[in-house]
Amino acid sequence: MNYSDKYPHLDVLLAGYFNQDWPDEASDDDEVVARFVAMEPEEIVLDAKRQLEQFLDSTSDEVLSPGFLLREFSCYYLPQGMTNREWLQRLLGLIETTSQNKS
Repeated sequence: MNYSDKYPHLDVLLAGYFNQDWPDEASDDDEVVARFVAMEPEEIVLDAKRQLEQFLDSTSDEVLSPGFLLREFSCYYLPQGMTNREWLQRLLGLIETTSQNKS
């Protein structure tokens, strides 16, 4: 399965904003999400959030093994002290909070 094709706006966030240069552009994942919400059109942000929810609902923990995000989405963020699922759930909250603060 090609995840980046199935979830194109989630891919914008993971591959585009958490690329290999993300540490040069932001100090943490909160700042990356804030940049994503500030720079992308609202419909892209909302669709990325929906796609992330769908992805989490349809993907098992076994699939979300270490290396999955890099391999499937070219996402260079390595969650520290949490699983990929926990980090992606955290991203959902960050997107929601940051989007509400933008309004």
